[in-house]
Amino acid sequence: MSVPAAAPPVVGFCFDPHTKHYTGMQPVLKGWCARLRWAGKVLHSDFFHTAAAQPVYLECADNYQDMRERFAARLPRFRPAVGLPAEAVVTCVIDRGIFSHEVFAKTLEAPDQHLITWEKNFRAGPWDPKQGSGQYTLERTRHDAQDQRVYRFEYLDQDWAKNPQMRQLIVRATHPQQHTVEVGLLTDDRQRAAPEILYLMFNRWTQENDFKVRHEVVRVIV
Repeated sequence: MSVPAAAPPVVGFCFDPHTKHYTGMQPVLKGWCARLRWAGKVLHSDFFHTAAAQPVYLECADNYQDMRERFAARLPRFRPAVGLPAEAVVTCVIDRGIFSHEVFAKTLEAPDQHLITWEKNFRAGPWDPKQGSGQYTLERTRHDAQDQRVYRFEYLDQDWAKNPQMRQLIVRATHPQQHTVEVGLLTDDRQRAAPEILYLMFNRWTQENDFKVRHEVVRVIV
C-alpha cells in the first residue's frame, strides 16, 4: 500500500512492535516472551500503521537489537517503501518502549520526523489549569453504530521539566464508566494541536494498558 502523492506535508503513523514465541528451527536469539512468562525464542514483528489503523509496512527481526535500535533502522526504509514524498515530515506514535533521552535528542535534531510517546514512570502532581489547559471528548463506535462510548479528556500543555525542548501533555482521561487515569505524553512537535496529539495516541489500534483502549473507530467531537 502506498501513500498518495497528494499526502499532506505532515503525516502520522503508529510504530507497533509485536513479540511472539518463535517455534521454528532457525537459530533465533532468546528474549522475554509474555506467553511463556519466561525467556525463550522470540520473533519481533514491527508494524507501521496509519492513524486509521491500516497496516502499511512490516519487518521481522530476532532479539539482536532492542526496539529503539530497530525503529531507527526501520524508518529510513519505511519512507520510500510506502511512497512518502521526500519533503514529508513523519510523526510516529510509539509506546513507552521507545522512551530514551538519546532517542529524544536525535528526534529533536531530525528535520523530517516527530515522535509522540508515553512518559515513562510518570507521576501525577499538582494540577494547575493556568499551564495551557484544555479539554475535548472522543466518541468511540465499537462493533455497530449503536454501540458507542464517550471518553472525556482534560490536559495540561507545557514544557517537560526534564528536557524543556520536549513538550509534555499531562492528561486526565475518563472512561465511560467514570474511571479516571492521569498519564503523561511527550512529543517534540510544537506545531500540532494538543487534541490531535491525544487523538493519535489514544486511537492506537492496540493497547494501552493504562486506559484499556482497544481497536475501535474514533472521531473527535468538537
